[in-house]
Amino acid sequence: DETEESTIVTILNDFDVLIADWEPSFHDAHINSFIGKKVPAYCTGAGKAILSYLSLNEVEILLNKHELKKCTKNTITNKKKFLLELNKTSSRGFGVSIEEFGPDVIAVAAPIFNINNVVIASIAVAALKSRINNESRIEKLGKSVIKSASGISKDLGSTFYK
Repeated sequence: DETEESTIVTILNDFDVLIADWEPSFHDAHINSFIGKKVPAYCTGAGKAILSYLSLNEVEILLNKHELKKCTKNTITNKKKFLLELNKTSSRGFGVSIEEFGPDVIAVAAPIFNINNVVIASIAVAALKSRINNESRIEKLGKSVIKSASGISKDLGSTFYK
């Protein structure tokens, strides 16, 4: 309700994110998805939010098992650049995908942690690029998903978010 955009809860499934819950935006033109859909984790804000809180060893195992295939011209396919992107994601607290999985789609996501402070999911906001047309809008959505992820994590007993 706060963002008026599509909201998605995902879990990691090997090197994909699986949509566990999805709520469409209030806009007539919105991101269309469905519960159970799998998309590559490496080119989504949701996937980056989860992967950035795994150990480097866990991420390297996944990268060695899977190719970073190009989904759009913006998809990161270089492993070193991808690891830098994960560092950037964990530093700011949320993942961003700007037309990496699909054209004209921007997604911003934050990780959800369990009682043991282990990342178990993410919550994302996805919108058409025309509605997220500047960096300040991405930052605002980032704060919103962190707020939601923090609340969910605290409900699960996590102390990750202070």
